[in-house]
This record gives sequence, structure tokens and C-alpha cells, in this order.
Amino acid sequence: MTNRTLVYFAAYPDVEPVRAELPAPMADEIAAAAGWGDPGGALEIFDRREAEWRAAIDVLRDWLSTLLSAVYSTWGPDELEVFHRRRGEDALRGLMADIDRPAGERLVNLVRLLQGHFTDLAIDEDDEKFTIVQDPCGTCSRQVLDGRFGAGLGLAVVADEHPVAWGGRLTTIYRTHVPIWHVEMARERLGAPWPVNRCPSGLDGGACTILLYKNPRDPAATARVPVPEARDEGPRDPDEGPRDPGAGRRNSAPEPRDEGPHTP
Repeated sequence: MTNRTLVYFAAYPDVEPVRAELPAPMADEIAAAAGWGDPGGALEIFDRREAEWRAAIDVLRDWLSTLLSAVYSTWGPDELEVFHRRRGEDALRGLMADIDRPAGERLVNLVRLLQGHFTDLAIDEDDEKFTIVQDPCGTCSRQVLDGRFGAGLGLAVVADEHPVAWGGRLTTIYRTHVPIWHVEMARERLGAPWPVNRCPSGLDGGACTILLYKNPRDPAATARVPVPEARDEGPRDPDEGPRDPGAGRRNSAPEPRDEGPHTP
């Protein structure tokens, strides 16, 4: 991991975002400028500070992606899933605290969380769910659009028939947390995926849809989970029953890649 970190920072295209501390919160500074009757100044502060936050988050995203790629290339998808499950315990603890709140509150809290992706959101509603469109599809798609997969960072794209890749769907390494947290671990807790993230495949940097069911235990959610492209036959009949979450799980790791001497 030390060697991969050294390689990462040597190859990273911009060192400006690498900082000892995260940027300070911006709300008070913006409110003060607006209170002085300077809306243009408030917008300028927002644009500048948002760029600082995005850069700081993206460098950590890419560093984590490099380390996850090392885990995957050395030990395979099973160990990658173990990592996501350990981290997912903390992430899901907060999400699960929302489960029994009114649907409107869950929507507000999820949208507040999604703001950290720095993307545009559009929301629609029907009787059973809220449909949220992110354009581009969150931090994962921004990583593709930012050119990080062609920047010499050694980022992996996973295609194993394994839960980390929705059973065999091309999945960027950073995105592999989504099917573990929001499909496998959510299903273990609720009996259904939550929320349903219909992410793009592979290096598609386009938009995506998140389905937030008003009943988080609605079995209809299972039919909307992405499937491998070769097996994607359109909407699944709920009467067929849920897919086996362990189907296609691969237990053997790929051959380790020769990355040269490792720094002690």
C-alpha cells in the first residue's frame, strides 16, 4: 500500500488539492456577504469554496480508488467486498437510522447527502417512490469525466461475476461499494435493496437514477437492481422472486500484478 501511495502521488495530475486539513465550512462567510447586501460577493465565495471542497474530496476519492485497486488486483473481489463491508457498517448505521422516519424526511436527508457529489439533481414522485436523477452520476461518474482512468493512477474496472460488480457488470473500482452497501448489506437488514442505485456501466460518465421507495422494505425494489449487460432482459417480473445475492461469487483471487520493488 505504501508503494501504491507513492506511485499515486507521483502520477497525480494536480497537487494543489493535497492538503493537511479540509477546507473550512463556507455557510457563515456566505451568509455574512449576503447580509451586507453583496449577493455577487456571496456567489463568488460559494464558487471558490465549492471548488476547494470538490478538489479536496476528489484527491481523497482517487487515492482511495488507487488503494482499492491494489486490494482487488492482489487479493481479488472477495477481499474487496470484505473492505466495503467493514466500512459499510459505519455508513449504513446512519442510513438505517432514517428507515422508519416519514418518507419525506428520508428524501430530504438523502438529497442532503447527495449534495456531496457536486452534481445536478432532479426529483420526481409517484405513489410508490421518489425518482432522483443525478447528472453526472455522482462522484463515480465525475471521476470518469475528470480523466482519472487515463491518468496513470492504475485504477481498476471490475467485471467479475461477483457481488462487488452486480454479478458481472463492468464497474469502476470506486463504485464497487454501491452494490455491497446498497444491495447486499441493505438486503440483509431490510429484505430489499435501499436505495436502488441504477448506475452507468463501466466508463460511462453519464447520468443515473436513484429509486427511493416510500416503503424501504418494498420487494419491488429488487426487480430494479442493475444486472450484467449480457443478462439484462428488461424489467424483472417480481413473481420470479429475488435474485440470489451470492450468484456468481468468485472465491479465487486474480494473479497478483508485478508492481516492482515495494518500499518498506
